[in-house]
Amino acid sequence: GGLFIHDLVGLFVTPLGWGLMYYFVPIMLQKPIWSHGLSLVGFWGLAFFYPLTGIHHFLYTPIPMFLQYGAVISTVAVELVVTTVLVNFFATLKGSWSSLATNLPIRWFYTGMIFYFLTCLQCSFQTTLTFQALIHFTDWVVGHAHMVMFGVFSMWLLGIMTYLIPRLLKTEWSSTKFASLHYWLSTVGITVMSADLI
Repeated sequence: GGLFIHDLVGLFVTPLGWGLMYYFVPIMLQKPIWSHGLSLVGFWGLAFFYPLTGIHHFLYTPIPMFLQYGAVISTVAVELVVTTVLVNFFATLKGSWSSLATNLPIRWFYTGMIFYFLTCLQCSFQTTLTFQALIHFTDWVVGHAHMVMFGVFSMWLLGIMTYLIPRLLKTEWSSTKFASLHYWLSTVGITVMSADLI
């Protein structure tokens, strides 16, 4: 069950979320993604390495050690793959850095990307067997799981809604200050919650 849920997040929700980012970010920035090659590395790297990572939630269990070692290696590989995706998206921002301050959906999207990088980085630490001995039976993994679902996918969905709803209803948000406040409260809240659990 744990492996199924882990792969559901990584092989269904994650490609769907990143696919939406590959769709919306170029539209909003009005420029293509920086590197098609890096986007292919991101997609195929995730498809290849992610199925092996789920066991990193079951280290120091009766699962055979060769599978646990495989999970450690593939988890670190996923972090490298995710880094290429983030390099691609941040390189796309080149010349449009002001969008992070002026375009609220872009801010939601890029904050979610940073949370995704942090989640995967946290995973790489988590799978180090020495580090795992310290965090075993703590809320570290719980914080990690909440950071990815709320800090990444909720951020992306809120960015999509912030962008689409005014276009669908053909009216602007009644208060851009409240919309911005919503962003800041969500970002601070998710950061505090994750940090507390971790």
